[in-house]
Amino acid sequence: MAVSISGDSAANVGTPHPLFEANFLNGPQVSAGFRAQYEPSADGQRFLINVPIEGTVTVPMTVVLNWREALKK
Repeated sequence: MAVSISGDSAANVGTPHPLFEANFLNGPQVSAGFRAQYEPSADGQRFLINVPIEGTVTVPMTVVLNWREALKK
């Protein structure tokens, strides 16, 4: 969101409006325990946004527990 501010001694604040639209990975709400899904650049001119890659397929991951014991058999 952005808002215009004007005035010398007393600030006049304008109406907030969106800077841009982004397709966040888990929607606009960040789940508990996750960091923000965007980061402004040091100069404040750009944003790095974590977004999904279009057309990607998720692959399930298999976790094998006690695999050293399975090697002994």
